[in-house]
Amino acid sequence: MSTVTRFALLPTGMLHIGVDGFLLLWSHLPRYRWLGRIVGARGIKPLAVALYDRVLAPLLFAWDRRRRGA
Repeated sequence: MSTVTRFALLPTGMLHIGVDGFLLLWSHLPRYRWLGRIVGARGIKPLAVALYDRVLAPLLFAWDRRRRGA
């Protein structure tokens, strides 16, 4: 993914990128904990990572670039 920026968190000095970042974020938000449990499940997480890397990250990056007018 050379031209696509991915979601990242650096809460306590450890970098969490992509789906792992979302899982960490959702684990701290009461209304999203259920989503984190589903996406983080053993059989679901690899599919979520592939979907995020190939589809969602490029879409979110393009949306943000358009929003910023870049």
